[in-house]
Amino acid sequence: MSATPDPITGDLSFVISPSKGEAPRLADALDSICRLCERKKVLLVFDEFQDIHGIPEVLAAFRSRLQRLKTTPMLFLGSKRKLLSEIFSSRNSPFFNFAEEHILHPIGLEDWMPFFATRLKAVGSKIEKAALKRLCDEAMNVPNTICEIGAFIMDHYPKCTVTEEVFLKILSDLIDKKSETYRYQLSLLSENELKVCKALARTPFTRNINGKEFLLSASIGASSAAKTVHKLYHAGVIEEETAGYRLSNPILSLFLKYRSY
Repeated sequence: MSATPDPITGDLSFVISPSKGEAPRLADALDSICRLCERKKVLLVFDEFQDIHGIPEVLAAFRSRLQRLKTTPMLFLGSKRKLLSEIFSSRNSPFFNFAEEHILHPIGLEDWMPFFATRLKAVGSKIEKAALKRLCDEAMNVPNTICEIGAFIMDHYPKCTVTEEVFLKILSDLIDKKSETYRYQLSLLSENELKVCKALARTPFTRNINGKEFLLSASIGASSAAKTVHKLYHAGVIEEETAGYRLSNPILSLFLKYRSY
């Protein structure tokens, strides 16, 4: 791995390149990062860290190196709170009690308003507060999805005042644009997996997947529902929040909700 400083900002760019035609090993990459941390003041940020959940060898490789960096601050980020928490709370995990948990709460509407005002002004557009609230609600307050819809407005609706009615047209256009991709993705699911996804799309933030209402909506038994949700969760299709279970992709959820499949 090589580190190259930006000539203007001084920020480092890292490139992991194979040696003698061989694929780079994780251990070599981690060792290179550790050597850099010993020479420089570095903040290490690991995004979507829960993706290595359930792979003890990889977790052990990380832990054995990172525990040596006594003075290096680290952030472990993840969109799946339950899996991320298990990494640091399970006694069988190499990262047991390695870090403290800090929960990032949803961004409020009042904070989104100036952000959207600045972004949309660049293309001569603006969005009314009621429309932005509807946008955040439909996006289930997922920042990436909110920004994705905002980017779609910038690209396809310049010089436009986005009212709530206009927003619903924009949302419909976005869903249509992604429909073929979603149809293909859904075709890869089993019958029970598709039933669960459809039920979650109809009732986002389902607290009790074994509840009578959800099982009737999904037309599935309690045992099958539990197994299916467990599988979809670990595959990244489903998220679990304080409010309950939802599909990871809010726009896919809207596709299932508003389009026949």
